[in-house]
Amino acid sequence: MTPAFAARAARATLELHGELDVATVGIAGARFAELLAAGGHDELTIDLSGLRFVDSSGITLLRAAASHCAARGVALRIVPGAPTVQRVFALTGTDRALPFAEAA
Repeated sequence: MTPAFAARAARATLELHGELDVATVGIAGARFAELLAAGGHDELTIDLSGLRFVDSSGITLLRAAASHCAARGVALRIVPGAPTVQRVFALTGTDRALPFAEAA
C-alpha cells in the first residue's frame, strides 16, 4: 500500500493504493492523522479507487476517520474502490455507514 496525499485550499485528498490491511493500516492511519492535524480543511477525501483489497482493520480505520472528521467539523467523502473492495463494505453493512461518494 502506498498512501499519498495532496492538499489544495480547504480540500485534502488521501489516495490509497494496493492493500489496506493489518500490515498497512498504520501507514494509512498516520497519513490521515497528518492531514487532519495540518488543519485548514473543510473537506477530506479518501480515495479507495487504487485499492485491490481491504480487511476489517481497514474498515475500522475508515470508521475512525469518519468519527474524527465529524468531531472536527470536516466533511468526509470516500471514493469507492473496485467491486471486490466494495463487496467487503456491502457484506459488513459499512457501505451504508460511511460517506461514500456517488458513482459517476
